[in-house]
Amino acid sequence: MLRDLRSTPVIWLLAALALGCEGRPETRPEDAVHAFFVAADANDCAAASKWLDGAAKERFENEECDAALGALRKKGFERVLGSQVDGRDPELHLVRVRFSNERMPALIGVRSTRKGHRIVTF
Repeated sequence: MLRDLRSTPVIWLLAALALGCEGRPETRPEDAVHAFFVAADANDCAAASKWLDGAAKERFENEECDAALGALRKKGFERVLGSQVDGRDPELHLVRVRFSNERMPALIGVRSTRKGHRIVTF
């Protein structure tokens, strides 16, 4: 019986490690978009690019950082309105955002990755 008690913490540790290795993102899609625009407003290229992946990251890296962030700041990010899962791709979330200089909300594609949620389309 004493041996069973000593092995219990090991079992719990292994279970915790297994759950932590699932690759589930720690952020919500909305959080990734908000963090990106906070970094863009601060003109922080390194922090902004952390939230990008795929085509969005390539596009961002191909443009001059200051110009890309400047164009986004001109739109006047106001807030995230909400998100929903894309019906065709369960790993893709469509995040609706409001810009002060645009009449209609915009959609931003955010993919769930092992690193968390990352913006893939603007």
